[in-house]
Amino acid sequence: MATVSKVLDINPANNSGSYEGRNTGFDDYLLGGLAPNQPVTVTAVSNEFDTVVQVFRADAVGNVTGNPIAFNDDKAIGSNLNSETVFTPEVGANYIVRVSSINILAGTYDVSAFQQNGQSVALNYVTPGFEAGGDSPLVAVSTPQPLGAEPVEPNAFDPFSVLLGEGGTAFSLSDGSDSLTLSNFPDAASASYIFAWNGDDNVLGTARIENINGNKGNDTIDGGAGGDIVRGGKDSDNLFGNSDSDVLNGNNGNDTVDGGAESDIVRGGKENDLLIGGDGDDLLIGDYGQDSLIGGAGRDMFVFRTDGNNASLKHTSANVSQVDIIRDFVIGEDTIGLTGLAFSNLSLEALQLSVNGGAPVPATAIKINSTGEYLGVVENITPDLLKNPTSFDSSISSNPSYLQS
Repeated sequence: MATVSKVLDINPANNSGSYEGRNTGFDDYLLGGLAPNQPVTVTAVSNEFDTVVQVFRADAVGNVTGNPIAFNDDKAIGSNLNSETVFTPEVGANYIVRVSSINILAGTYDVSAFQQNGQSVALNYVTPGFEAGGDSPLVAVSTPQPLGAEPVEPNAFDPFSVLLGEGGTAFSLSDGSDSLTLSNFPDAASASYIFAWNGDDNVLGTARIENINGNKGNDTIDGGAGGDIVRGGKDSDNLFGNSDSDVLNGNNGNDTVDGGAESDIVRGGKENDLLIGGDGDDLLIGDYGQDSLIGGAGRDMFVFRTDGNNASLKHTSANVSQVDIIRDFVIGEDTIGLTGLAFSNLSLEALQLSVNGGAPVPATAIKINSTGEYLGVVENITPDLLKNPTSFDSSISSNPSYLQS
């Protein structure tokens, strides 16, 4: 038997079927692991308020459809703080259990569900504090714009290779502004690292796997074919993964980082960056600053970080206009990666989002319950669409190498 203990949410229960119109809180749970045609018993118990339990049919992402198919206010005469109801699930159907109160806004309760055949039933919380009804606040933001890419034109300089302590070699560009295609330099083909150093450099990679670091200057680096590692370094850079699966990191500055084809790891680093996954199943990590995240085609994960916060560098903000924005989230396909948090630690708030002076569109702000700070914003997605826990994934915390790439 699954049991959840919780404080009743503050959402007004204004769509609760036979108890419509009450100014009380409610919580919704999407039932999982149901065996069809086996009766399910749902119980809500509280010492603080008079519970009401209802069962609704639901769509695949946890939205209530229609009126209750089962409900109860008092489990038994004289036991009017507890509620219990029984229903029989149909084949292929989804169900929501709604816990609310008959008379007060909130309080602590336990809800449980079990099937008479002993089958375990999961209670997946799907109403994380979004605003129900009323006007959503308007938030206006300016997102990073793509940097203009410079053409690759050869320049006269004498690159050289140096031997590294580990036995590898580094292909070194000049200390000025260089523009070159690495395939024109045989020494670059065997180098472990490519260093661009100072200046505004323009580098086009080859079909082999390369590790390129732009260092200082406003650099444009295209890794070309091959699974490359490309870092922008300081200042504002244009990074392109091109084909194959690449790892790209803007580092400092306001960068444009584009993974291109295949499944890439795309990171912004510090400041305000534009991240583009491109084709493939990409991992996009905005890091610090207010970043714009576009996954493109494929099943992408957008990571909102909370690890590494300090007084001068933070991933979160009390100002919703200063956090990362996911521009093209697809329900049922993309996921939001969490570090150090679970879905139950979050609340969802509805807002109207105006990006770069454009017309307002619906959006969802994700807030951390314990701090009241915002984690990120999802454009063109309302809270009722995002409230399913399957849209969130905390497994990124167990893969710290992704956060250190």
